[in-house]
Amino acid sequence: MDNARSLTTQILQDENAKLYVTNFGIDGETVYVKDSAATKNIENLQSHANLVDADLEAVSGAVAGVRKDFSELEAKIAKGDVAYVKEYGAVGDGTTDDSAAIQAAMDSGNSVIMFNPGKYKVKTTIRIPSYKHVMGYGAKIVYAGDDSGACFINAADGTTGGYTANTQIRIEGITFDCANAKATIIALGHTENCAIVQCFFEHLRAGHFVELNACKNTVVEQCYFYDYSDPTNFEATEMLEIDGAYAQNTFPFFGPYDATPCLACKITNCVFENPRLPGTLDDTENVRAIGNRTDSSNKHTGIEISHNFFNNIGMCMRFANIQSSTISKNYQNNGYAFYYNAINSENNDLTISENKLFGTKIDYSGHNPYYYGCSGIAIGNSSRTQVINNRLGGFKDSGIHGGTSSVVISGNSVQICGFRGIDFSNNVSGLCSNNECYGSGQGSTANIPYDLVFLNNATGAYNVITGNRCGRIHFLGSTNWDVFTNNTATTTLETAGAASVIHGNIQDGTWTA
Repeated sequence: MDNARSLTTQILQDENAKLYVTNFGIDGETVYVKDSAATKNIENLQSHANLVDADLEAVSGAVAGVRKDFSELEAKIAKGDVAYVKEYGAVGDGTTDDSAAIQAAMDSGNSVIMFNPGKYKVKTTIRIPSYKHVMGYGAKIVYAGDDSGACFINAADGTTGGYTANTQIRIEGITFDCANAKATIIALGHTENCAIVQCFFEHLRAGHFVELNACKNTVVEQCYFYDYSDPTNFEATEMLEIDGAYAQNTFPFFGPYDATPCLACKITNCVFENPRLPGTLDDTENVRAIGNRTDSSNKHTGIEISHNFFNNIGMCMRFANIQSSTISKNYQNNGYAFYYNAINSENNDLTISENKLFGTKIDYSGHNPYYYGCSGIAIGNSSRTQVINNRLGGFKDSGIHGGTSSVVISGNSVQICGFRGIDFSNNVSGLCSNNECYGSGQGSTANIPYDLVFLNNATGAYNVITGNRCGRIHFLGSTNWDVFTNNTATTTLETAGAASVIHGNIQDGTWTA
């Protein structure tokens, strides 16, 4: 544009010589004009130059518009592939229903869905497509939907089964206020490679904070689950459920019901806490942190539950269906039970190790023995299960109980339980070794309330009980070839069993035959 102006900036006239001089501004070239016709041509050139100048002005405006567009694009690039829910109409004042705006953000095509700090009321279930990172540090979602409904679910089509309905969904940093509902807050089904991280869940009366149903490679990590169940009406089940696509009554949100179990899921570094223990011991099984209630031949496999903290939870875990899984390095404070294998459920190949478990430490008088819902670790009909290196005490029933075949109970420390420390009865080909058990049998003098009890009526048993250090031991090997050796009882040692090998044990400092 400056060159166009210089094209006609200066016309010099020498009146005597009739010489017109102009500088066109092109490489400093000077043009000499001697007649009026040429002068007219110069005037025409000047007119054209003005038109060029106008065109350049228009071009300049267009460039400014392009620059503005690029500035907006640069801002979007700086922001990343992000949809902020408030950009889609969410208010975040805690009273306006923001469901439609949140769903619009989910459907926007952006990979990251961001909740601005605020309080978002949700009345309608939000469906999350694949490849979404839903984040909301400083944001709280208040569930206002129907009981038995859901707050967040994956956007499955209802016909794709296995683990392929959705993938790569991550929910992070959001607080969910369940507002005393009886619902499911996050439900994932037929998914893989998903995560729920650093979320806070509170005030749910029944249903589940989280349900993993037919999920693969899914992680729940660093989440806080607080205030679950109604102290006056125990309809609660599990804070976090691990279940399969078995039937509509187990997962009502969508199908198909192809019996797909969970595979390779992990719950770690979470806190499960209630402000109080559930009302009575009879309510224990109705207030659980983690577990399921549906048995199936399609077992949940490769589940890891580790490094979690449980406080004021009736029963930390109850499983009707799990196998080849690990429960380790958890801490329980003030609860009725830690792990409970549902009656008649064959949950095999488990490793329960290095947990620190402390029960209610309540008055044990009037206790009804065999109330396994109040045992520390009750593995029931499990086979090929290891219970090793745990520290536990203060449970109303037994510290460790159960097992059927090839069970290993080793290296555990069990203190002051109401009925028995370790009950290793009715196993086949099992090993009970190097455990320490003292101070149990507090609640009853009936049914042999000792620190270590072995009552075996199984056929072809061949168990080994060795290296245990206890206060009171009762061993009844019956007619099976069980081995009882190198055990120490500080007070009472009762042994029997004609076909058993009983040798080299110590009672109150004295070797026995």
